[in-house]
Amino acid sequence: MVSPISGRFGSNLLQSLAQRVQAPTGDAKAGGVQPADAKKDEKVQDTLAELEKILAALLEQLKRAGIIPPGQDLGSSGPSGASPVGGGGGGGGGDSFTPAAGGGGGGGGGGGGGGGMPSLDGGASRAAPAAPAANAAGGGTSVQGIQVSDPRLAQALQQIASHPDGAKLLAAAKANGLNSISVNPGLNPDGGGGTEGVTRWGNGSTSIEIADPNSPALIHTLAHELGHAATTGDGNSQLEEKTVDALGERISRDLTGQGSGFNLDVGAYSNLAFDNGVLNSLRVLGIRV
Repeated sequence: MVSPISGRFGSNLLQSLAQRVQAPTGDAKAGGVQPADAKKDEKVQDTLAELEKILAALLEQLKRAGIIPPGQDLGSSGPSGASPVGGGGGGGGGDSFTPAAGGGGGGGGGGGGGGGMPSLDGGASRAAPAAPAANAAGGGTSVQGIQVSDPRLAQALQQIASHPDGAKLLAAAKANGLNSISVNPGLNPDGGGGTEGVTRWGNGSTSIEIADPNSPALIHTLAHELGHAATTGDGNSQLEEKTVDALGERISRDLTGQGSGFNLDVGAYSNLAFDNGVLNSLRVLGIRV
């Protein structure tokens, strides 16, 4: 999955380039004038060298976040191909849960941040199948026929399965090939604003990754992702993000007696289509939001 670059990252780059482009083209110091072309060539070389460093750092972030498999460069074709966000086309799809960064609780698992790369604000876009996430708690267990890497995730899944709408989401997600739920701290390594959960699908297989199983909003996050896993046939949309987030909040509130306190950063999904028919897909499952 490739998330939008944050404003601060982009602005630093633009400012740097602007400074170089606007610099004088000659040196008017007493004693001699350096040719404009030579100065221009020097500035171009400096700019290219700086861009090279920035791209190398960005590539490293993409690899750490599991967005680009180890050994693969930005220019090479990954397993996800070039299909649209969350789409079919046989190449897999994905969704990232990107709540507003300002919500209480900071980097909590269900709703405290932005996109899918370290220190970058985020959104949802196509997610290539990733290597299995590291198991933070060791071991693993099978819950409802799904391999779950962490006991905290297992407990949250059992709670969601006890909710009428949660049980419907889980059944539909399993029918869509959901076979694993795991912890992936790389989604949000700094614990601040970042991706809290992601759903990946393709080739008949679906998986969910959660950044922080200790989050007080874990049920919200996991239910949100189950909403995507239950409706993979539609891809993704802005309305789907808002709808499954509202559904996750409702399930969490019903089970815990309190809301998560997080608000979805809808603007992070502006690259998606507005509607993909998600409300109808949920009605087919017997769920109304």
